[in-house]
Amino acid sequence: VEKLTGLTAAGVEHKTWLPSLVNLRDEKDMTVKDDACPVAEVIQTGIQNFQRVSVAGRGGTRTSVAMRIVPVVENDGTKHGATIVLHDITSEQDLQERVQDLHRKATRDPLTKVPNRAEFDQTHRDFVADHMARNQPCSLIVCDIDRFKKVNDTYGHQVGDVVLISFAALLQRCCRRGDLVARYGGEEFVMVCADCDNATAAARAEKIRIELA
Repeated sequence: VEKLTGLTAAGVEHKTWLPSLVNLRDEKDMTVKDDACPVAEVIQTGIQNFQRVSVAGRGGTRTSVAMRIVPVVENDGTKHGATIVLHDITSEQDLQERVQDLHRKATRDPLTKVPNRAEFDQTHRDFVADHMARNQPCSLIVCDIDRFKKVNDTYGHQVGDVVLISFAALLQRCCRRGDLVARYGGEEFVMVCADCDNATAAARAEKIRIELA
């Protein structure tokens, strides 16, 4: 803990442990207030606690840690306090972030930032299977931008990219909860519509077409 926080044992001995002592922040990087101290809660309830937090170290640098708090209680119920174990998980968190970044790159279209065809193929299978299991309708809208080659030939590929990005954003704005938009290839996009029958999907597609036009 001395290495993680820069505090010395002599400097904290006989003091009440408070979140402000180590500038404790929760998983959402929000400061943990002293009146919401997780150690005090564990001592009060007698239930151990495990959470990912961060603490301030030397020079104000922050370190991600796994914090386990275990109550210290006699057999007769007498409460003595709690044991706090801090484990540096910075390297583990960095690895998780790299894995998540690689997953995003593997499943997202780099231009429009919507899922790519590989992600659609996987999601579509699961999507249909789920709706069949629940005996609910689902629909697929296939979108293709007319005369897109003419846009590229007349105005250049940079403008063509803007058109694709704008169209993907339009499709995402028209999504409902549970829907998925993906770039299928070139100027082709697909929208998977959850709990949606053919008539409703056709109406939604027409609304999108009119807005794009």
